[in-house]
Amino acid sequence: MQLSLFRKHKDPVILKTQFEPLFQRARFLYEVSENVGSEALDSRVSELVAFVASLEMGAFYSERLFQLLDSPSGRLYVDLYESEEVTKHWHNEWEREYRGKLLANRDNALALVVELLRYQKW
Repeated sequence: MQLSLFRKHKDPVILKTQFEPLFQRARFLYEVSENVGSEALDSRVSELVAFVASLEMGAFYSERLFQLLDSPSGRLYVDLYESEEVTKHWHNEWEREYRGKLLANRDNALALVVELLRYQKW
């Protein structure tokens, strides 16, 4: 995966060992599937955003990544009076929308991660 990222962006820092911790936190963007729950995706997004925030120019890049990868409309709202079946349906729809957002924004998010590399003092 790192090699395909290098081929696309042609930034040699992608192949350095210093990039590995950042790449490990962004790797989940390649693994978004029906088998991964929204809680796990939220956790991975949070970890990536927090890690990026700790880097040089991280305040800007972490905010932009959060905008691209945060769950749709913050959190799912479910009416407490809805039936369990209706609640499950809306939760599934929300998760599908979340996965779709992550997949649609994956390339832009990874491009930001690569762009961020220029500002690191490795």
